[in-house]
Amino acid sequence: MPAGAYIVGTINPELYKFPEDKSETDFPEGNIGRLWFSIEYKQASERLLISLIKARKLQPPADSCSPFVKIYLLPDERHYLQSKIKRKTLNPQFDENFVFQVSSKTLLQRTLKFLVYHVDKQKHHHLLGQVIFPLKNETLTDDSKVVIWRDLEKENLESPSEYGDIQFSLSYNDCLGRITVVVLRARGLKLQDESGAVKAHVLGRVIVGPFMYSRGKELEHWNEMISKPKELVKQWHALCYST
Repeated sequence: MPAGAYIVGTINPELYKFPEDKSETDFPEGNIGRLWFSIEYKQASERLLISLIKARKLQPPADSCSPFVKIYLLPDERHYLQSKIKRKTLNPQFDENFVFQVSSKTLLQRTLKFLVYHVDKQKHHHLLGQVIFPLKNETLTDDSKVVIWRDLEKENLESPSEYGDIQFSLSYNDCLGRITVVVLRARGLKLQDESGAVKAHVLGRVIVGPFMYSRGKELEHWNEMISKPKELVKQWHALCYST
């Protein structure tokens, strides 16, 4: 048989090669771990199904690691769902399913928050990192499961600035010449005046842009967005106030 020829009915393996999955091998410098999960929304029963799949390259404070994950559906931070503890592994395989009841009207206004902890021998919990995932990032159609991975981030434990802080992501699509801004969280906002009434004016502002308009962290955020087209670049910014 000539080289490169195939009998009718056989499978040519060259046609079925998939792109190499580098999500478990390519970790940026300073990475503190990566989390895989899937989401699916059941329209009829208004249930959000979360599958916690695995984590890799966790960075515990000690040599051994016994991780588990708490899952929140923000803005509700009073209630959470929790995975089982995986003993003595930096690369836990969870394969656990969770359900949140949430109406279709508010679904895209909600945000998933994953907190990854390590339990030490004294049963103390140490936060290793978090993943914040706004659901409006995805198109959730009925019975369509979306598998996602995200790098863990350190929780910002600094005290809020004078007028509060805001976290948002920037993404630059160089093909379309379009910038997407997603506001993620705010903290320490001054929502009331001295009389206790809610303010009806601007609470603060932040300007992010090129050198002509901004400096410091705001300029760094802009430059990082430009250097990483199509990536979501998240950062906290202190609000300033001007009349």
